[in-house]
Amino acid sequence: MKTVDYEDGVLTVKFSGDDFYTCLDFVKNLPGAVFVKESRTWKIPPLSETVKKLKSDNWIFSDYARKMFFEDKKKEIYIDEKQLEGLFPFQVEGVKWLENTGGVGIIGDEMGIGKTIQSIGYAKIHEEKRPVLVICPASVKLNWSREIEKWTGECTTILKGRTSYSLALAKWYILNYDIVADWLIELIKIDFKIIIVDESQMIANGSAIRTKAVKELRNKFKKSSFIGLSGTPIRNRSSEFFTILNLVAPNVFSNRWKYLHRYCAPYYNGFGWVFNGSSNIEELHEITKPYMIRRLKSEVLKDLPQKIKSIVPLELETIEKSNYEDAEGDFKDWLDSHKELFLAQQQEIEKLKQLAYLAKRNAMMSWISDFLSSGEKLVVMAYHTMAINDIFSKFKDSAVRIDGSTPQEERQKAIDSFQNDPKINLFVGQILAAGVGITLTSASNLAFVEFTFTPADHAQAEDRIHRIGQTAESVNIYYLVADGTVENKLVEMIIGKHKIVKRILDGQLEEFISKDQTGLLVKELSKQYMKTRI
Repeated sequence: MKTVDYEDGVLTVKFSGDDFYTCLDFVKNLPGAVFVKESRTWKIPPLSETVKKLKSDNWIFSDYARKMFFEDKKKEIYIDEKQLEGLFPFQVEGVKWLENTGGVGIIGDEMGIGKTIQSIGYAKIHEEKRPVLVICPASVKLNWSREIEKWTGECTTILKGRTSYSLALAKWYILNYDIVADWLIELIKIDFKIIIVDESQMIANGSAIRTKAVKELRNKFKKSSFIGLSGTPIRNRSSEFFTILNLVAPNVFSNRWKYLHRYCAPYYNGFGWVFNGSSNIEELHEITKPYMIRRLKSEVLKDLPQKIKSIVPLELETIEKSNYEDAEGDFKDWLDSHKELFLAQQQEIEKLKQLAYLAKRNAMMSWISDFLSSGEKLVVMAYHTMAINDIFSKFKDSAVRIDGSTPQEERQKAIDSFQNDPKINLFVGQILAAGVGITLTSASNLAFVEFTFTPADHAQAEDRIHRIGQTAESVNIYYLVADGTVENKLVEMIIGKHKIVKRILDGQLEEFISKDQTGLLVKELSKQYMKTRI
């Protein structure tokens, strides 16, 4: 006897009899199959290929499972689209997708498509689902409040500070990741019907305090809608995807250890297991499709301008170039006795990056000045406070800035000034602090003057200008590189790592297995220096 049922978004498989071990081997090899001891059943993602295999192998489907997978006519999802007036058709489809999942899943649309509006739209057509909790980065709390009031007409309560107090009854609550754990006791007292987790990649680390707090909320409100939003659910490596998948599909993604061994190119380094890579990429792409809707701008925003990336090599100042070359030589010597110390290598490369910045600083300032003389607006993204201060000080009469120290109220003022004031033609932002949740579409040009080790940081920052509302014929992204330095290799690696992530999320699935994505850059740079020394 071998049966298949469908419940809670997964296939439930049971088998017994003389062919038990044959069935066991068959089921174990189905993508994402997980054994549940309590019920003595297997839970399997409902992939079309899996359903075909079960049917071909003569498994017996329940009436409900047959209705879901084999009836010619699927029930049309109906929603009151009049309530969603102002949304693009593909955004309405996103709301319908949430309706079909009961409001549980990941909106993983590429940045700039309007994930916030889709989650608000779902809440709008379900007025009975109140209160709603929005967990987001601190930098976008005010923007969330604006959008909620704009689209629903409902007021919001924004939680601030780490000292919790009894909360008055409200329809919407908004708080940032940094204080979720501090507010947990009070939040659990409120019967949330919808929880929205914006920029969900921020809870990728399963052992982080914020992640544990979000998990506790999810466990407390298991029957509530739970919506994850992220244009970059994988920022750097496949292991980062597990937490949000576990939160939206716990029956399928229940075992982190199994997930890591299947999809994260595990290897034993002599001290322990390392899961920094990606493996079985095509299977991971397929197995996550039922739980995430993802559209690319190229698919749904046909009129959005093309994004053109350019690497701009900058000449180095003589003295600073000499200082950089001396430091690079010292680094090569240092590597001889520190070949296995990854974190130390990363710190040393960070020092080289800062020296490279100093060496190109004058040329960079000239490039920015020449660009602004054209009359066009420009967004500049940097990483270190020193670089932000340098650029803002030189152009402060016509510039605004946002970094990690900018208060929430000042952030919005800076954004509004850049968007609306023709006299303000330069926006200076810190890649992490200004790289998410804001719109800067009055500019169609963005320049990176410093670079992080993570490709998603740059992709998010780029899409501050490449998003809905952009009317230019093209969007130009410039990487201002100190020529002949560590920055050349760094930018090359950023572009390469970004392609890996797209293979998993977007199905651009060339044959690829990486054993170490996180350390790839540092190791490649180190290898390059060691070759040079030899």
